[in-house]
Amino acid sequence: MSTIPQSSPAASSTLANASTKSVTEASYDAIPYCSFPVPASHPDRMFNVARLFGLDPVLPESARVLELGCAGGGNLIPLANRFPKASFVGVELSKVQCDNAISAANYIGLKNLEIRHASITDINADLGKFDYVICHGVFSWVPDFVRDAILHVSSANLSERGVAFISYNTLPGWHFRGMLRSMMLQHVEGLEDPQAKTSQARTLLKFLAEANEGSNSMHAAFYRSEAVAFDKHPDQYVYHEYLEAFNKAYYFKEFVSEAQKHSLQFLGESDLPSNWIGNLNEKAKAKLEKVNDLVLRSHYMDCINNRTFRESLLVHSDAKIDRNVSADLLASARFSGSFKETVPSENPNSTADSTQKCYKLASGRVLTTSERSTQLAAEFLDQVYPCSLPIADLHRQIEDQLEKESMPSKIELKQLAASMIQWSLSGWIQFRFLDDRMKSSGFQKPKTTAWARSQARAGDLVTNQNHNVVRISGEDRLVLPMLDGTRDMESLANEMELLVRSGAIDLVLTDENKNLKGKELHRHAARQIVERLAANSFLLPETN
Repeated sequence: MSTIPQSSPAASSTLANASTKSVTEASYDAIPYCSFPVPASHPDRMFNVARLFGLDPVLPESARVLELGCAGGGNLIPLANRFPKASFVGVELSKVQCDNAISAANYIGLKNLEIRHASITDINADLGKFDYVICHGVFSWVPDFVRDAILHVSSANLSERGVAFISYNTLPGWHFRGMLRSMMLQHVEGLEDPQAKTSQARTLLKFLAEANEGSNSMHAAFYRSEAVAFDKHPDQYVYHEYLEAFNKAYYFKEFVSEAQKHSLQFLGESDLPSNWIGNLNEKAKAKLEKVNDLVLRSHYMDCINNRTFRESLLVHSDAKIDRNVSADLLASARFSGSFKETVPSENPNSTADSTQKCYKLASGRVLTTSERSTQLAAEFLDQVYPCSLPIADLHRQIEDQLEKESMPSKIELKQLAASMIQWSLSGWIQFRFLDDRMKSSGFQKPKTTAWARSQARAGDLVTNQNHNVVRISGEDRLVLPMLDGTRDMESLANEMELLVRSGAIDLVLTDENKNLKGKELHRHAARQIVERLAANSFLLPETN
């Protein structure tokens, strides 16, 4: 008598995992995820944080970079284009997104990027070691066995000096969104079409917000704020964030515990100010200063701020992290920041003190100070923004100006460096240890990346040298593809004349250009566009 063969537990688990992979792949094939650059995952950012804390990371220019779940290549392609001597590998489960990434990379002729259609669980030692591992928008949104694989790869395939970046949803803040996700999943139960699910999810949230009009309850305020946010989110985001089969949020200390199982330790957040206790009020700061455990302290910070999302950096557990930043290290740092002087009426806290000045930061915050060296630091940084100043140059300029003004106050280089890193941790400015990767003035033959030029030909969303997406104007879209480093400013003026004569660009006369004629008008227009693109961090340093 024959018997029916029984599947072993291991075989059943393998089949279940394979089925889960198939469902996940189909989901992202049906609605490809938005594929944009992730500034926090830039190797420069990881390098700077690792260097600040005493490590010796690999220079991005010569690094090997792996992205787990690279989607359509929106994050990896501009990096590969910017660092031609580095090598990049992207792994993506969705064939549709994988094919999109390969097509885009081939279009601009990238030779240092490989896109693999595979699961993260398929990665083994054969892929080699990487100096930077990136995993954005994946960890919370996959089943446990894939999360385990992400941490395994982030350790086993990470070079000795490597840094891994993993983003994930965070508790306690995500409890509210988890509640909304649960209601949406209940509402769309029985629907198969992803677009129909997304539409119904939006309908439900709109109903919940409208049903709570006039209510001052906490949940009513939450519904209203989420409804506003949903109007800004594309369908791809709504579907994959709220309607996917998996979405697990972590308390920070739980995430660190999982990482430690794979011999990884927490280095810091890619956005350092978000994890700095100095940004809390004095009572909270005083309490947390007594908590010596960094992980536990960070956990309580998440509870205070109701944090919903983290972008954490990990390194090998035997890496020697030094959080006591040395003065010698800071002496090699560079700083950048935007400080626009405002009139006193824009600052309700201003006084009649004639020495006081107010500056509006890029974040919208206002710095008010009567201390002259502080004012000069803000003004000198703003003069070169978006580029940065080495701390030694900033110090020299401040000292020279104080001497010209016969000001008795002086500032030591170490004191200035310490102040600037405090400004960085406060989120006022940015720090870096590498030379700028952009140019803001003194153009000879303006140049931007091949990826930016191809994006401008296709639409108005373009990736700049800060790894941000910027929406550019119609005029800028026409000129940016010309910036390949072969045209000087006179040639660009000639191109501008052709664009004006063809009707592609309509020059608007202003008080600044109304008296200019012919070639001078076109030179002025070309210079304005190039300066605008430079201010938006599009232009590369020029080489002879």
